[in-house]
Amino acid sequence: MVRTVAKKGIPPTVSNFMAVLKSMLTQYDQKVSARERHVNIYRLGHLLEAASKVEGDLTSAGAKGGEAMTPGLAEVMFASMDRRFDLNFPPVKKTVKQLAAFLTNGKNPSLLD
Repeated sequence: MVRTVAKKGIPPTVSNFMAVLKSMLTQYDQKVSARERHVNIYRLGHLLEAASKVEGDLTSAGAKGGEAMTPGLAEVMFASMDRRFDLNFPPVKKTVKQLAAFLTNGKNPSLLD
């Protein structure tokens, strides 16, 4: 049931786009950890800390978690991710792609990788 809901997308709120970012970071860490001989136990913590700073920037811009994503808030999120991550970093790149798809086509975000 959850997988069916995720395929259709989730409502395009600020908190859901943040959930997408955190989910992509976590999925990335799981994939990389599965390939590594010695797992980096600090990586996910650093990634999620940076994601929390993105969330803080959105809050500072006046966003509330359940509020619908707007072009202005999307720009704040994009700029914050640009400051905190490399935009070519796979989980961030996927999140940016979903933000762009929402802004151009109205496509809802998805937690699926």
